[in-house]
Amino acid sequence: GDFSYRIHLEGNGEFERLAQEVNAISEAKEKAVASEMRSQRMKTELITNVSHDLRTPLTSIITYVDLLKKAEPGSEEAAEYLEVLKSKRLNHLVNSLFDAVKASSGDIPVEWMNVDMKTLTEQALGEFSDDFEKNNLTPVFHGAEESTMVYADGKLMFRIMENLLGNVKKYAMAGSRVYVDLVTEGSRVILTVKNISA
Repeated sequence: GDFSYRIHLEGNGEFERLAQEVNAISEAKEKAVASEMRSQRMKTELITNVSHDLRTPLTSIITYVDLLKKAEPGSEEAAEYLEVLKSKRLNHLVNSLFDAVKASSGDIPVEWMNVDMKTLTEQALGEFSDDFEKNNLTPVFHGAEESTMVYADGKLMFRIMENLLGNVKKYAMAGSRVYVDLVTEGSRVILTVKNISA
């Protein structure tokens, strides 16, 4: 059971070759155990994060269903509560969960294409402009002058951008600036997001 143990034999005979093969089996087993432990840890973290993310919208749903029961049918209040309940946030979270499960199993489809990171970043910042305005956050974007084309999956890259900017929206100090820089270094395009934490 001690996979870290290695047989040390010097020479080039049959026993030495056998020792090397046994050592190779031990190394492979050690890597497999480490990989399995990492996979289990990732699954636990995923379940914890998803449970936390789902709790907020579910609490909102329960609260608004209770309010809807008390409201007059057809009233302005009832319409307002229904609008909140129609929110796509929960659906988005469930889809994200399925995507995360697919990604952890290595079964997520990737559609490779040429993507302009400058345009993608501007689109993502546009999507978050209202949220940033509500939190009094000022985005400062510096885009590279050179080509910012990368070979990637546009949808998945946009999800990464959403995740980064979503974290800024949640955790940045109100009234501060958010710096988004896009630079090219040789054949690489580097995106940096900086903000002051609340």
